[in-house]
Amino acid sequence: MNSDEVLPNLIAAIAERDPDKILIDEIDGRRLTFAEFHARALQWAKSAAAIGIRKDALVATMLHTSTTAYVCWIGLSWLRAPEVPINPEFRGNSLAYALNNCAAEVLFMSERHLDKLLPIAAELRHLKTVVVPDATRSRPELPWKVIGGDEFLAQSRDDCLQIPRYYDTHAVIYTSGTTGPSKGVLQPWANIQGFPAGIFPGDRKGDYDDGGVYTAWPMFHASGRYALCIAVQHDLRMVMRESFSLSNFWSEIRRHRCTHATLLVVAGLLMRQEPRADDADNPLQRVGLYPLIPQYREFERRFGVRTSAGYGMTEVGWVHTTGDPKDHKVAGKALPGFEVRIVNEFDEELPPNTFGEIIIRHDLPWRLNKGYLGQPEATANAWRNGWFHTGDAGIIDDDGDLYFVDRLKDYLRHRGHNVSSFEVEAEVLCHDDVLECACVGVPSDIATADEVVPDNDIKVFVVKKPEAELSAEELFDYLVPRMARFMVPRYVEFVEELPRTPSQKVRKVELRERAVVGPATWDRVAAGRAVPR
Repeated sequence: MNSDEVLPNLIAAIAERDPDKILIDEIDGRRLTFAEFHARALQWAKSAAAIGIRKDALVATMLHTSTTAYVCWIGLSWLRAPEVPINPEFRGNSLAYALNNCAAEVLFMSERHLDKLLPIAAELRHLKTVVVPDATRSRPELPWKVIGGDEFLAQSRDDCLQIPRYYDTHAVIYTSGTTGPSKGVLQPWANIQGFPAGIFPGDRKGDYDDGGVYTAWPMFHASGRYALCIAVQHDLRMVMRESFSLSNFWSEIRRHRCTHATLLVVAGLLMRQEPRADDADNPLQRVGLYPLIPQYREFERRFGVRTSAGYGMTEVGWVHTTGDPKDHKVAGKALPGFEVRIVNEFDEELPPNTFGEIIIRHDLPWRLNKGYLGQPEATANAWRNGWFHTGDAGIIDDDGDLYFVDRLKDYLRHRGHNVSSFEVEAEVLCHDDVLECACVGVPSDIATADEVVPDNDIKVFVVKKPEAELSAEELFDYLVPRMARFMVPRYVEFVEELPRTPSQKVRKVELRERAVVGPATWDRVAAGRAVPR
């Protein structure tokens, strides 16, 4: 990548060449051309410079997904000032941690979230200015300078613009924190712009006349950002809504003529909707399913789409991809430039079809992360021996296809067998009455303290579909013929909902804390239900 190919520069070039071309198509009907978007981004940059934001200054944002949020991101990039997007649902300690961790002096914040600053004001050590782009009401008394949107945009400094470079950090993206406190990933442009090639493999610019890519994913997560990369790099409109709506999804896909969509953890919910005769009568052609659900072929037939799958993460971009998955566990082959290994705890490469940790590097600079903000120890631990250690477990087969097995901290050891919680969950989710499922380990009654990997019994937390009357014994009977003996759960607990991170990943660290067997948990051993040989 060279600097001409960096997203803000691509937008600027299209704005000059084809100013009336639509870039953003909002669900409510508002549209923004490339020229309009580019002009707003430059004005944002000049106004940000006028209030003191300079190159390399980390700028915190807490904005709901909107055109303003995208303008802010690209506007700051024209100052080469990295954005630090914070989940708008954060409050209290989590919000104070993020703001103190990034040490930002300026915070752009939606008006609806402003009151969250009051309880933590005394704890914030670096904040000096709060900009409220959509300010309409009187503001709470805060100990910093507070500026409304009109006042902010009325200020301008014209000598501030810089050309964004591919090695610049475009944003600090906080990871989901499924196993502990979130870490801020320093993500360069070369990383985020590598996502489109893996998400829709084989697509070329101009393949889809007036096509649109649907996004309803948050801007504090990489998924909300690579949607704009996909739109610009693949010559598509970005069709945007603030948050995902299951009931409105297909009507919006049709009304806005969407040809592409990335579906994060919602594909199963779409499959569970009542089938309709016109399910396949829609413009959608390419769908990225993450994770790839077991019924993905049925999904393709029912909705008339082609699915793709793969493996990626905020720290490394999109690494493996397949446009024609051979089963629901495969992540496909590595994209050009990536080198991927499966290794043991000493970083020694393992033979094909052997379980181990996934480590990654790239033959070009800045394609992976720059480290974790303010956490040199975590950065050094992840970047051992010149490779990035993902913390994920996987297998590479003889054909070079990667199979994601589990997070290393989530896989289980049961009676001498490695058990993937991901595979257990996939089987449970095949039951027609199951809406969601999460699998964790419960310390086994045969475990000993000196075991390197303690023995676990398997427990599943299950959310039933509305009005379903599924019992734990019925679920057990369903799973026995479908699973290896050592994978069949011992414990089943039905819950109303699963605890989730802001990016909708299940917080298994919390479930492990709740995994103690109690009255709400069904135990097949106590019930006298043995797994037949």
